[in-house]
This record gives sequence, C-alpha cells and structure tokens, in this order.
Amino acid sequence: MLMRNIRSRNWLRCPVFILGVILVTVAEARTPGSVLFRPSRVTVIALSPTGHWLAIAGYFHLHQQERLALINLRQTGHETMLHLVRHSKIAHLHWTYSGMLLVSTRLKLAGYHTPFPSGEIWAVRVHNAHIRPAHLLAGFRKHRLEFNFSFNRILASRTRYPSRIEVERYSFADPAPLAESVNLHTGFIRAPIHSPLTNGQLLTNRAGRVKLAFGANALSGQLELWYRIGHSLRWKNLSGLLHRDGPASQARPIGFLPSDHRFYLLRTSRYGTLGLYAVNPSTLSETRLYASRKHDILKTFATPSGQIYAVWSGITHPHYTFLAPQSKEVQWIQLLSPIFRHQTVRILSVTARQKLVLVRVQGGRNPGDYYLFNPGTHTLRYLMSASPSIEPPTLSRLHAYRITWRQWKEPLYVAFPHGRPRDRGGIIIWIHDHPFVDGIQKSFDPRIQDLTSHGFVVVEVDYPGSFGSGAAWRRAGYQHWSGIMLQGIWAAARWAESRHWAPPGRLALVGTGYGGYAAMTLAALHPRKVQAVASLNGYYNLQLLRTRLDRLWRTPAGRRFLNRVLGSQHLRTRSPVALAHRIRAHVLLIQGGRDQEAPSNDLHTVVTALRRNKTPVMTLIEPTQGHRFTGYSARTHIWHTIVNFLKRAFHRDAHARGAVRVN
Repeated sequence: MLMRNIRSRNWLRCPVFILGVILVTVAEARTPGSVLFRPSRVTVIALSPTGHWLAIAGYFHLHQQERLALINLRQTGHETMLHLVRHSKIAHLHWTYSGMLLVSTRLKLAGYHTPFPSGEIWAVRVHNAHIRPAHLLAGFRKHRLEFNFSFNRILASRTRYPSRIEVERYSFADPAPLAESVNLHTGFIRAPIHSPLTNGQLLTNRAGRVKLAFGANALSGQLELWYRIGHSLRWKNLSGLLHRDGPASQARPIGFLPSDHRFYLLRTSRYGTLGLYAVNPSTLSETRLYASRKHDILKTFATPSGQIYAVWSGITHPHYTFLAPQSKEVQWIQLLSPIFRHQTVRILSVTARQKLVLVRVQGGRNPGDYYLFNPGTHTLRYLMSASPSIEPPTLSRLHAYRITWRQWKEPLYVAFPHGRPRDRGGIIIWIHDHPFVDGIQKSFDPRIQDLTSHGFVVVEVDYPGSFGSGAAWRRAGYQHWSGIMLQGIWAAARWAESRHWAPPGRLALVGTGYGGYAAMTLAALHPRKVQAVASLNGYYNLQLLRTRLDRLWRTPAGRRFLNRVLGSQHLRTRSPVALAHRIRAHVLLIQGGRDQEAPSNDLHTVVTALRRNKTPVMTLIEPTQGHRFTGYSARTHIWHTIVNFLKRAFHRDAHARGAVRVN
C-alpha cells in the first residue's frame, strides 16, 4: 500500500525501499481491547551519529519488562537485547560521538501515580560490531547509615570535554538540584554546581555549561528564573520576565540559541497565549519569535545545533508553523508531509553528516510508524511500527468540530464507529482530567478507539478551563468547576444528541479525575437525560480536595492560586457527595488503591450515598494502581469492564422504557 501510494504521486521519481526489522513477538487473541492496550513495541528510539546503529526501547515480548535493543542497520538480522534494571522504564536515549549510548531510566515507586522523570544513567559502549556490557554511571548511592534515593537526568551529552557529560541530580535528602560533571569511562564526579532554587531544574548552553535555573520558589510559590554569570557561582535573577505567568501557564526556558548568547523562553504573550521569545540575559532584551492570537504553543522542534525551526499549535486543526524556512529539517518535512495524508511527520534523529534521518509518522489511527529517510537520494526505508498488531484501517478517524454557545466557540473531536447509525450503541462524552493543564489533542488514543470498536460514538470535549486555546479560555473556568466548565460539557452533549448519530436516549458520560467529577455532577443536574456514568478516580468532595491541595501547597502563592482556581465557598454543596440523591443513571466507579489525588475515602462516601437512594452502582478497585492507570493487564481489564457496563446500562434502560410504553 505504501509503495502504491508513493508511486501514484510520482514522488520526485525516486524508488522506495521497504525493509522491516524483525523482532520476536508473542501471538495473542486479536480482541479489540487486548490489541489496543498491548505494550508499545517502541517507546524510545534513537539513531547513532554514524547511522550504523539503531537503539530501540520497548516491549518486544508480551507481559515482560521493557528492554533495550541495538540493531545493526548495515547487517540485517544482527540484533542485541539488553535488560538493564528491574522495575525501571527507559526515558531517554543519547548517542555520543565516541560511539557510546547513554540510557536514562525513570523509576516507578509504590504509591506514586506516575514514574519519576529521572532515575539511573547507564552507559553502553558500541564499537563497530562489538557491544560491551552496560555499566552504571549514576544511580543509587549510599550515604553513611542509610540508602538515599538519588535521581539523575542528563543535562548535556555534548560538552567541551568529549569524555564527560553534565548530569543533574537531586535526592530525598537534598531536593535542591545539583549539576555534576561525570566521566564516561570511570564514573568519576567533579565540579558540582548548586542551583539557587530548592525546587526546579537546571539547563545548559550548547557548550554544556550550566547557565539557567528554573522552578517555583519553595517559600513564595512564584515562578523564578536565574542566569549564571560567566564561569562564576553568581546567579542573576531574571524572574521579572515571568510576571504574567502563573503555576498553570506552562511557561519555561527550553534551551539556548546556536550562538549561546540568547536563550528560548516560552511565556504568556500580549494575546494571552503561550508564545516563544528569544531573550538576551545580559541586556534583558527579548525578541518575539512566534505568538498566535488564538492558540498556545503545544510543542517546539529544534535542530541538532539548538535552533528552533518549527512550533506545533492548534486544537481542531493542529499544524506546523515554520520559523526557519531555509533549514534542512523544514525542507524534509515539507517533502514528506504530502505522502502521509492526515498524519504528522516528525524528525527524531539526524546523523552527523545528514545522510540519514529518522522519521516518525503518527496520526489519530496510527500509533506510529518509523522510517529512515535519505536526503541525498530521496528514498524512504521502512523500519517498524510502534504497535504492529494494530491495523489502522479498522480504526476510527477523529473529526474536528467547533460548536457555538454563548460567546464561546468550543472545540471537540468526534470518533464514529464503522457500521450503520441504527446499530450504534450510544453516544459517549469523554471528559479529560486536570483542567488548566491538559487539553484535547488529535493523536492516537487507545481508549477512544476501544469504545468506537464496540459501536459507540465518542465525543471528546475541550471544555472552558482547558489548556491550548489561550489564557482567556483557561481562566474562564477559574472558580467555575460547577459553572461554565460543566455548561461547556453539557453544550457538547446536547449538540451531539441533536445530530442523531445514535438511537435517542443513549447518552453516557465518562471521565477521569475532574472528568469523573463532571460526569457525576451532570448526571445529578440532568437525571432524565443521562443513562450511564463511568468515573475513573473522580473527585467526589471538593471540600476535601481543597484540604489536600492546601496541605501540598503551603505557600502564600499556592493558596492564592487555589483561591483563584478552585475557590473556597460552597464546595461541598457543588460536590457529587451532596448531589448523589438526584442521580438516576447507572453508575460505575473505578478507583486506584494508591491514588494520592483522589483517595478511596471519597469513593466509599459517595457509594454509600448512592446506595441509600437505590441508585444502581458498581465499583472496581485496582489496589496496585495510582491516579493514572498503567500496565497492560490493568488497562485491558478496566476498559473491558467499562464497555460491558455501558452495553448493559443502555440495554436495561431501553428495556425499561419499552416496558413502560407497553403498560
């Protein structure tokens, strides 16, 4: 299909070579849920500077730990499997010009809902066709009478010394970031540099010197930005550049320009959106590189020299905006994009002499395909798929819409199942978590594809308060958890029902975190319209949520942010615990036993209130899961339970209405 598609376009009249890299997998029954939630075959991938080796982290055997594969691209069939540390996941892969592969891991500890962004650093020496055993460069260290967990992150793999790398380390005993220079061969540490912030991160320039510190002040909670002067230990405060930004603005520095005299800064523009600026730390002068009137910057893309050549923005129609049209990367993307329609082409790695380019193609129905592109001969070489068991033609495409209510234009996505409309099971309103931080994105989502494969129409709504459409849209939800945010979700539900995409009277609300809160509250406010509710780790008592967050953010700025976003008045009366007596829909509540954001005490309270009023309710508790459900078996079981619950709820409701009409 790929060969026919490219030849039909007569793409530069160049041949296309397709070569699959063979890795062993285990056969499995091809049920929709088991296929969609299968561990990804490729999680991290990197091409060596010489183009000789390809490093791949992924799950090559079902139900096993993540492994590292080193593939010799010049000798097909020569693969080496490495298993580093148990209970760890590979976060980043860095190739050095000396032929050494640096592997950064992140640790999954009990009680935490997400893995730590840093863990241990391993070094694997690859010389021609020989691979030496991996050795630990940075990781757990023993301090006097106890073991102290230390987490490490590579700041720069290319420094002024070829045999050294810059590593950022912080620990439970000393949470202040510390930058160290580590010898690749001996692991010897020298020249530590302390951060001026207790919480935050360090950044280096292109030469590998630590120059920036960014984070939130532990006492005030305000965002701070510091610049290191010259080769000294003195720091200059640049926090005045962030006076418009708050904790949920996603403002941050993202690296230096190739000249090392200025650095890139994401911060709020005069339009209220997240814009990109180039800042001179010596004169504090800044140049606006890009700022949209309507959309925030979602991602940035940089060349190996550090120059940002493109930004990614947009909700209903996400797209590239090229900042350096003359760069090679922009020309390659413009050359490849017409081939893969309705998909995104992204450059992952480039060899030192730009003879090979590692490319990923991804879309709403495609979890990811990897290619090698040769700019000299204009040829593509197919490598592998991130999930080879998934067949994109059998999946559903995401359709973008914008609906108008009041003065707002609300974006949303709709995924339709295959088959006739009269055979569809119903309409599912999917509500995302974390208002003011998250938003909907047009990417592959196994949860939505699993629901559409069982005949449901899925509507994913970007309600007011979501990130991506600027500060005005985000701030509209402040102190309106039960107001304008719910009204936006309900406007999407009424619009979807008016389109007659499914039999009438089959509306369900499904969400995680805040989405679970919104689903339960809307079911109470509209008891005759909602037939089923599925809440995953939902917030059922805003008053207790406020108390838990207040304990975490014991700073003046943190409490001001809570007052601005959540408020402090009438929290319990706006919670599902107080409104449970009005719910008539079938309810499914799923809870992680180690969830720290929505503890199980709230679940027991709302279940008691629902059963007191004889509301049909089911519960599912996953004792080993946190706020985000991870793991192949857990996710498959959870979504299998949700699908069966929705089918039974719609069937019972339709049967009950039919019985009433007969009588």
